[in-house]
Amino acid sequence: MGAKQIRHLPVMLNTKIGGVITDRDIKMVMSFVKVNPKDSLVKDVAHSPAYVVSANAPLDVVTEEMASKHYGCEIVADNNKVVG
Repeated sequence: MGAKQIRHLPVMLNTKIGGVITDRDIKMVMSFVKVNPKDSLVKDVAHSPAYVVSANAPLDVVTEEMASKHYGCEIVADNNKVVG
């Protein structure tokens, strides 16, 4: 993620959006002395549920929600398929 400058990734559980994982989440897990990242699962670290919006959602509504709830990202989806 760091090499590609990716800060957030959607997490899929089967065919549904199950959450989101951030570079910060990964750094936090890796900083724990007793936690081995090789023994950790993405689903155990990811934030769930993710903030998911439609591509047709009004931008002002999305930005207000993100600001009021301190979300760092949103997943844009159409019929549970990630489009942005």
